[in-house]
Amino acid sequence: MSENSVKKVLLIQILSSISIWMTLVSCIWEIGYCGKISPVSLGIMSFCFSGSMALFNGVMSMAIKPIHVKKYWLAAIIIDVITFIFLIHDELSRSEEFICIFIVSACFSVIGTAVDKYLEVISLEGIDTSEKIFKLLRFSGPILGGILVYWFHFKMLMMINICLYVLIAIVLIFVKAPIKNEALEKVETKYIDNRFYDAHEMIVKVLIVMTFVVTVCIQMVDAQLATLFRMVDLKSGAIIGICIGISGTGVFLISLLFEKYLVKEYLFYVGMISMGFLLCLAGGLFSLLNMTPIIGIMTIFLFGGIFWQIIMSTLENIIKSFTDKNKMMKYFSVVGSMIIVSYSFGAIVSGFIVRQIGILNMYIGIGIVLVMFGIIGRVINIKSANRK
Repeated sequence: MSENSVKKVLLIQILSSISIWMTLVSCIWEIGYCGKISPVSLGIMSFCFSGSMALFNGVMSMAIKPIHVKKYWLAAIIIDVITFIFLIHDELSRSEEFICIFIVSACFSVIGTAVDKYLEVISLEGIDTSEKIFKLLRFSGPILGGILVYWFHFKMLMMINICLYVLIAIVLIFVKAPIKNEALEKVETKYIDNRFYDAHEMIVKVLIVMTFVVTVCIQMVDAQLATLFRMVDLKSGAIIGICIGISGTGVFLISLLFEKYLVKEYLFYVGMISMGFLLCLAGGLFSLLNMTPIIGIMTIFLFGGIFWQIIMSTLENIIKSFTDKNKMMKYFSVVGSMIIVSYSFGAIVSGFIVRQIGILNMYIGIGIVLVMFGIIGRVINIKSANRK
């Protein structure tokens, strides 16, 4: 019973992930690029996606009990289907479209969190499989979304979304609800086997502050993707999906194959400073060339994804090294809360900055900030390490 239910729940994860990536790419293309909305509106739309997801991930992680997951899934499915029906109509204003996007993203978070809660009490192996699926869809999902955007218009894509959620509802019928709320005991894999950070907690706090800065900056870049592509004469939204997918390639490869090697603190600073130089180079070079080549954009997103995952995997390994599990969970909770704030803040502020200085100057500015914080953080932590 347990194994069959786990497979069905993983299928729910796959179908809902395909839907949200397809929705993201189609909205960036249809509303952001073709709709020619302002940078400020783009920032708001990005907040409605990523900000909503981050916010509801945090809230639902506390609210959802495993024995009630089917109720949350059913509610999210119904609300999503109704919202997609609204998105099919032409009469919606921009603000109404943004509200719909916020609702769709929130429902996706509810479904994803419910999947996690279900697996936590049913199958540790299912949790590992779910994490691998998430990483795989991080790059394959946007690419598939780009392909679908190339072949189908916006209304048809929303109808495909409705079909996906009807299919999820059918699968849900055959999923048996858990009979307990207690999560299975999961032993975290630790790649740092010393107690250095137990004695130097301040270093971890500095790294978390630096991660906040990185996350804000990355969200600013992501939020203005349509603005960047307006500098290129795109013929379809497929390129948008491919670029987003390329950034996920680094996430997939680093987290799956190289995570256990990211145990040295200096790699965090290397990732942050390298990302800063990448954005400075991109902004400066595109300005000098007075053009934005597609291959250049793809390169930014490829290496940006790699540097981002180096930063996050290194931080994760450092936090996992704490011998006190409660302390480890406390810092992971802090990082989760930080992501909620940084995703929302980065998305919204990006539009106002682009409106004032332009997107390429924003790239250069972000690059300088990342390099400066990378160097300053390294200096502070060297001093902290030498105090004991």
